[in-house]
Amino acid sequence: MTSLTEWAAISDIVGNAAVVISLLVVAFTVAQNTTAIRAQIDNHWYDSQHASLGDIASNSELLALYVKIRNGQTLDELEQERYNLVAFRHLIHWEQAFSRHQNGFVEQAQWLSIDKSYSTETPDFVPEEWWRENNFHFRGDFIEHVDSVYGRSQR
Repeated sequence: MTSLTEWAAISDIVGNAAVVISLLVVAFTVAQNTTAIRAQIDNHWYDSQHASLGDIASNSELLALYVKIRNGQTLDELEQERYNLVAFRHLIHWEQAFSRHQNGFVEQAQWLSIDKSYSTETPDFVPEEWWRENNFHFRGDFIEHVDSVYGRSQR
C-alpha cells in the first residue's frame, strides 16, 4: 500500500513534469508567433515597396519626375513638391528595412539584397544635394548609412 508521503512525491513529480511540458508548449508557441510576425512584416514591407514602384511605373507624371531627376533637369514648384513626397516615401521604405534589420527582424542575407537595391537606386533617384537638405527627417544611424552610399559622412 502506498503511503501519503509516496503519493505526495508522485504528485510532485507529475506537477513538475506538467510545468516543464507547459513551458515547452509556450516556447514553441512563441517561436511560431515570432516567425509569423516576421513573415507579416516582410509581406507588408514588400507589398508597400511593390506599391511604390507600381505607382511610379503606372503614373506617367511620376515617371517623368523620376526621369527629370535622373537627368538633372529642373522641376517646377508643383513637380518639386510631388517629387519630395515620392523621395521621402522611397527613403522611408529604406529606413524601415534598415531599422528592422538593426532590430533583428530582417535576416542578414535579405538585408544585403534590400540594401544593395536601395544603394544602387538612391543616388540616381535622390540627388545628394536633396539628401543633404532633407536628411534631418531621418534617424542618425540611417543618415550615416545613406551618407556612406554617397561616399561621405557628415556626422
